[in-house]
Amino acid sequence: MKLGIFLNTPGFYKGGVYSFDYVNMIDFFATYASRVEELHLFVAIQAGQRQGAQTLDLGRSNLFIHRLPYYSDAASLVRRFPVVVSGAALTAARYVRQMDMVGAVVPSVVGNIFSMAAVGFRKPLFFIVRGDKEQGLHHTYKDSLAKWFFLPAFKIYNFVTERLMSPQRPIFTMGEDLQRKYAARGFNAAAVSPVLEDSFHLNSGATRWPEAGQPLRLLSVGRLAPEKGLDVLLRAIGILAEQGNSLIEITLVGAGPEESRLKQLADELNIRDRVQFSGLVPHDDALLAIYHNSHVYVHPSFTEGMPGAVLEAMGTFTPVIASAVGGIPGLISEGTTGFLVPPGDAPALADRITQVMHSPDLAAKAAIDAHKVAAAYTFSKQGQILFEELCLSFPSVCS
Repeated sequence: MKLGIFLNTPGFYKGGVYSFDYVNMIDFFATYASRVEELHLFVAIQAGQRQGAQTLDLGRSNLFIHRLPYYSDAASLVRRFPVVVSGAALTAARYVRQMDMVGAVVPSVVGNIFSMAAVGFRKPLFFIVRGDKEQGLHHTYKDSLAKWFFLPAFKIYNFVTERLMSPQRPIFTMGEDLQRKYAARGFNAAAVSPVLEDSFHLNSGATRWPEAGQPLRLLSVGRLAPEKGLDVLLRAIGILAEQGNSLIEITLVGAGPEESRLKQLADELNIRDRVQFSGLVPHDDALLAIYHNSHVYVHPSFTEGMPGAVLEAMGTFTPVIASAVGGIPGLISEGTTGFLVPPGDAPALADRITQVMHSPDLAAKAAIDAHKVAAAYTFSKQGQILFEELCLSFPSVCS
């Protein structure tokens, strides 16, 4: 089977080497190449490299990367719209006809182009829905007049996406909440969340806790973007500082448009000495070491699908405090496998950090139980689910 998939994971190319800021989906489908005759990934690529970006192992002779015109977010897509759309359309017209099956991340403009090409060439088609895009746009542009452009634009291309969907075309969602949403509307939806690389689910381990008088080291990993709620986390640290708690430190791993604003906020809250901005860290032993050096993982997002970083924390025996949004409540049972807080509530987050800080036994038990839950979300197990679901929907292609 020749499988072609559009992924909205922009990357870089230089000297024969591909690299990506966030490699989760790329890594998963690269691993999936062993199940098919040929795997073709269509991704937006920019010439050059970025410090901290993770290189992709192309040691598989049946894995092919097709470079689409680069865009990194909604704003850059608008700026380069003619180039991106025409380039994607030409690439889809050339290659989709050669595929036995096509998948696309939606809702997205480029995902719609590949989906329409698959329909036009009568190819089996499936969709990947990673999160609530509308909520993400709302938080990204909440203080900008641009939201009055991006939100209506989203509704238009999401309308096209939903016209392409049908009960015969499976939808794979990142999280059970999205799965229920589409299933309730009569679509063939399955929750498939390939978000935990096998190496991040340790066979054994234990929680780490600071010695008396040593700081509790918090960690948050992800794109520095408005919807991630990192300003809420910094304000929670500020509240703890005002309360006289001097034994809290936080490491933020990632890059994004909010970095300068977050640094400014840390200065305004007088907590800059407690906050380490680590930038992008390769998704390998370097990131694994950061998890090992942390006591508690905090994920304060406003919107999520199935967050890989939360599962990585669970897989490495790191207790998790997270917003009760998206697929997170499906992973974390309050007080049992982690700790939940309302999104956007800095005082509640500060209180929860304090509670966990003073409850090491409770945190340790939650981390052990969470590790068991995370086992179901490894690449190998989720890859098998995806393969079986596709073969149920398109038996002639898998035979």
